[in-house]
Amino acid sequence: MGVYVAYVYVIEFQKRGLPHAHMLDPAAIDRLISAEFPDPIAHANLHELVKVHMLHGPCTSARCLDEEGYCSKQFPKSLREDTLYNPSGYPLYKRRPIETPIHIGRRTVDNSWVVPYNAYLLEKYEAHINVEACSSMKSVKYLLKYIYKGFDRAQIVVRTVEEDGQTTTIQEPMYNEIQMFLDVRYVSAPEAMWRIYTFEMHDMSHAIIKLFVHLPNMQQVYFNTNSTIPDVVERAATQHTTLTGWFALNTQDEEARQYTYVQIPYNYVWKITQTRIWVERQRHFNRIIPRLYFVHPREGERFYLRQRLLHKTGCRSFEDISTVHGRT
Repeated sequence: MGVYVAYVYVIEFQKRGLPHAHMLDPAAIDRLISAEFPDPIAHANLHELVKVHMLHGPCTSARCLDEEGYCSKQFPKSLREDTLYNPSGYPLYKRRPIETPIHIGRRTVDNSWVVPYNAYLLEKYEAHINVEACSSMKSVKYLLKYIYKGFDRAQIVVRTVEEDGQTTTIQEPMYNEIQMFLDVRYVSAPEAMWRIYTFEMHDMSHAIIKLFVHLPNMQQVYFNTNSTIPDVVERAATQHTTLTGWFALNTQDEEARQYTYVQIPYNYVWKITQTRIWVERQRHFNRIIPRLYFVHPREGERFYLRQRLLHKTGCRSFEDISTVHGRT
């Protein structure tokens, strides 16, 4: 499918039990995805596979029809000469008119009925494989929610209450999450096998390094519910964040002062010890993406701190990073 720059995927199991992968791949759309019949002479095998595996419909069953009787997948699609970018959804794929409609049994179809596919995958597996392009950064958020959403489940509790000689049936929600997980999971045989063999449920090519952005004494502090206030204060004073750890690193390591806050993860590793510190990398590893936490412009001072962190090098304190041309 081409040379990738980065990838991330999540495996999801459908109700029929078959796994499919949600993937992000920043390659050209038309080079990877087609929504047309190929040339029946030059690509006879692929043409036949599209006829067998990659046609939607007919929309005669209630499976894909909405309440008004229209196809919920919006088939047949509109024909167009070029692929159009759609920032709020799937691209509008190129579906050119064909001179001779294709007859399959009693059906007459054209490119408006073709489900988007990748030619290489279709010829390799000879099965229905729908390939769509992710055209929005929102796709990342949509993709990663599959890791955490858990199993499909539905539950209702019905109990009988007898009061004053009268029996009443009451429906009520159940809040026992552990019992709910055990009782109402929907796990198909392929998914059970997948998990028993400990196959990957998700993977990504790059490690994301989160870099905190906070004002002095405004960092997040984690503590146990039974901790005393002095313990919490001491923990906050002695445990570095990635930002205060950067200040400490610049104080001790002259080599580190040439890097900005965002460049540090390429050369140092954030080591989770009792105090938490940046440690020089022993092996070069370029498959990382440092990420500063988003700060809204309305936050004022914190927003401008984030802007300075993108450009200033060798800072050893909050006062240092707030000083520009000798003025703080």
